Amino acid sequence: MPLPASGWKIFIVGGSGAGKTHLRERIASITGLPSQSVDQMASDAALTNGPAAIPARLAGFLGAPAWVFEGWYHGAGPVAFARADLVIWLDMPLWLRLWRVIVWSYQTAHAEPLLRPSRFLRKLRRGRVYHAIKWQSRNGTQLAELLSGSFPAKPVLRLRHRLESDALAVALAAPDVTIDTLLARFGHQRPR
Repeated sequence: MPLPASGWKIFIVGGSGAGKTHLRERIASITGLPSQSVDQMASDAALTNGPAAIPARLAGFLGAPAWVFEGWYHGAGPVAFARADLVIWLDMPLWLRLWRVIVWSYQTAHAEPLLRPSRFLRKLRRGRVYHAIKWQSRNGTQLAELLSGSFPAKPVLRLRHRLESDALAVALAAPDVTIDTLLARFGHQRPR
């Protein structure tokens, strides 16, 4: 399957702090594929029609012939997984993801006009740390169930290091790249 002429549907999964957004943006810039995240959809929906608008936005984006998408929440994971040609699973160590979440929370809390330490602590409590830990259990288990049950032949690249993510983005720029060559280079792996 050539890239980007006919395009692929690439779905990136992983816990908070795994590097999904970085990889999605990098792949989109290299391949020219349209890109979106469930976080962007939720943020846009909050500004317009509220959470009820997410399923329609999701269906519209994932109905396109080619895309790069990341995120699992708001029911997006199983839908994107079913439609994807390739799933990239960023399985970074929990300690690294927690560190990234803490740094991100600190930077965003202090980038806002009111520089209060309480903003940093609220950001940590309000979700990112919780989501980083929750991914290890609930969503990782749901991914394993999808792979073993509904989609046993779905191609999955399991990346465990930022260097692997960067190498994948570069590999996608090759004019003759195929899913099979990516699977041969990076490995076809399943969660346990």
